[in-house]
Amino acid sequence: ITVIATGGDNQLGGKDWDDRIVQAYANAFEQSTGTPASQLTGDLETYQELLNAAEKAKKKLSSAKSHTEIVRFGAKREKVELTREKFDELTDSLLSRTVSLTEDMIERACQRGYTRIDKILLVGGSTYMPQVIDRMAKFNSEVKQFDPHLAVAKGAAIFGYKCFLDEQIKIQIAGNTGRDASQIDL
Repeated sequence: ITVIATGGDNQLGGKDWDDRIVQAYANAFEQSTGTPASQLTGDLETYQELLNAAEKAKKKLSSAKSHTEIVRFGAKREKVELTREKFDELTDSLLSRTVSLTEDMIERACQRGYTRIDKILLVGGSTYMPQVIDRMAKFNSEVKQFDPHLAVAKGAAIFGYKCFLDEQIKIQIAGNTGRDASQIDL
């Protein structure tokens, strides 16, 4: 494993997409009932229900064109439909930030002499969203998904195993040379 460039925004993630959906649900509820959206998002129980609904909608919209959710607050309930088109519109700026970060990493790799990217491996749950896959196609590289939910953990496990093997090699060399294993630099 050779790291060429690293970067990103550890403050940007799936919750940002969820928050956009929550706000859309609260705004739609306000339009239908007159109850201010801020009351829904300010109520911790309702906000948590909306977050759960947003997570569900995000997953549904990866394969469906629309999703309807029943939003409840107090004695009121409203059916709120969210289309994939509206979802894409709500989250376009977040996806643009993600793509921009990818462009930055590719530029760093180019500066280090890596001018061709063969494959882009998508990891994480958000890579199931069609708009992510579509946007990555702009890089003229093969876009692959391989177990997006576990890819990072599997990579860490492989790296951990490599570290273990390196340590075993040091121990073997130490035994053969009479040196201390901690002083051996592979």
